[in-house]
Amino acid sequence: NLIRHLLQRLWVGRWLAGRAGGLRRDSALEADTRTSACDAALVYHKLHQLHTMGKYPGGHLDAANLALSALNLAECAGDALSVAVLAEVYVAAALRVKTSLP
Repeated sequence: NLIRHLLQRLWVGRWLAGRAGGLRRDSALEADTRTSACDAALVYHKLHQLHTMGKYPGGHLDAANLALSALNLAECAGDALSVAVLAEVYVAAALRVKTSLP
């Protein structure tokens, strides 16, 4: 997930995510891909919130993986995810990095 996040920052990951489904795709497939990424991002974000509150077992690496997965998928979701939820995902990931790294 860390490598995928770095590729997202360099726009390579966004380009690859945009090519999901083939080079010639229709707008309905692209909308479905963004909706699926949005749903998956919300699931990972909720799991990360549960971990932060102590309701989900695992260590710091598990929590960092959940946070980065939510962040990567939220960025792939594009406009399918609201700006407010995207901000929540960014804040949660930043807090996780701050608490997990020395």
